[in-house]
Amino acid sequence: MLRGSRNHLRAFYKVLTKLGASYTPQYITQAEFDAIVTSDLETGP
Repeated sequence: MLRGSRNHLRAFYKVLTKLGASYTPQYITQAEFDAIVTSDLETGP
């Protein structure tokens, strides 16, 4: 569940940046957000 949430956040952020939009995290810190969106897609168990 957590891996899927991080992957969804990566995809969401990628679309936003392609559209020229910005996003400020609301429930996690900026550092946590940055670490997630700059890391690779997570697969498998």
